[in-house]
Amino acid sequence: MNNGRPELLEPLLDLGFRRADTVFASGKHANNKLELDDKRLEQDDWLKEQVVEALGKIALEFEPEFVAGVPEGATRLGVRVAKYVSNYSDYIVQPLLLQKIENGSLKYFNYRNQQDFNTVLACRRGVIVEDVSNKFTNTRKVLNIPGLRQKTVAVLSIFHRGPAEARESLEVPSLSIVEHYIPPQLEQDSLLWVHAR
Repeated sequence: MNNGRPELLEPLLDLGFRRADTVFASGKHANNKLELDDKRLEQDDWLKEQVVEALGKIALEFEPEFVAGVPEGATRLGVRVAKYVSNYSDYIVQPLLLQKIENGSLKYFNYRNQQDFNTVLACRRGVIVEDVSNKFTNTRKVLNIPGLRQKTVAVLSIFHRGPAEARESLEVPSLSIVEHYIPPQLEQDSLLWVHAR
């Protein structure tokens, strides 16, 4: 399966790459951040369409009955990919709405309502959609939602910025439309800074 869209590398970096003093979900400190969440994608209709089409084509290969976007950045993206797959299938793909719950230092994910849980129980297979993957910290938390691990057949992301070994440690196939390693701490003379906002 050829899912790569390397021609989207620069437009995606231009849209969402920035200097930052931040901590990733994995706990790593970083001087840069790549944000391709739903809010960012709304800023560029052409790029949003390219992303949804590319992820939708990959998802079709897995014949999902549901698509779950990792909150909060890929919630609407998951809905759009589910609609795309439905338009090219002879069945309706259900978008799952998940929520992030924070309680002090504890962060986890769950279904927004009982109906989404019932949907997973009724389905045979589905995919999870992420905006930017790195070490799959949040994706693993989503897979811990009751019922999802057993039914998830693939994890799809717009951009994989992490090391290849992170992808290999995930228990389901992980595919991205753009893959380009970006270390958490970029040197000040890195060419990637030309894309920073």
